[in-house]
Amino acid sequence: MDNKDKARSRRSILAVPFCLLMLSACASSANHIDQGKRLLENKQYDEALREFNQAIKDDPNQYYAYFGQGFAYVNSGHPDLALASAQKALALKPDDAGSYFVRGQAEADLKQTDAALADMTQAIKLNPKKANYVAMRSLIYATAGLQGRAIADARTALSLDPRSVAALVAEALVYQAQGQREMAANQINKAAAIEPNNPTVQKLRAMFNQQ
Repeated sequence: MDNKDKARSRRSILAVPFCLLMLSACASSANHIDQGKRLLENKQYDEALREFNQAIKDDPNQYYAYFGQGFAYVNSGHPDLALASAQKALALKPDDAGSYFVRGQAEADLKQTDAALADMTQAIKLNPKKANYVAMRSLIYATAGLQGRAIADARTALSLDPRSVAALVAEALVYQAQGQREMAANQINKAAAIEPNNPTVQKLRAMFNQQ
């Protein structure tokens, strides 16, 4: 073996532990992402955040870890952090509908209505069959006073998923604003039957019943 062959051999030997280390980090990141997904499904947002944060430490190029991080943040009352996470996810995967949805939800919470509607519309374009996306745009329209568009989106969302709480809430808000209190109460009661522990639904239900 000449000197060149010996040098190549040494480089190959040195590269093996590094490659194994990278594979181990990627496997660890994927495991934390899987754990985070399960926790999100159970609405255990603080626990999910820990998993996604660790996944990012192991591999900062996993877009889903940033999406999951943003989803957990926006559902635990931290829209500013959710916005930053969604932007990182979109930088890694610009066509991810879920990240547009998270960013739009965060923008809506931050009262950035135009930006929120633009992102929800993009999410719907990328995945038009996702009831949650259409229902969330309906809610944004409702809170912005765009009642016709809110009702149209709510009906589309309910055709995709008859148990869409967000769509029922959007309809209730519009009917309440129009003075159709009985129809508003009917829709909010349907939402409460689906998600009896939803704090927003319970708050609106109590408000409507007082009027």
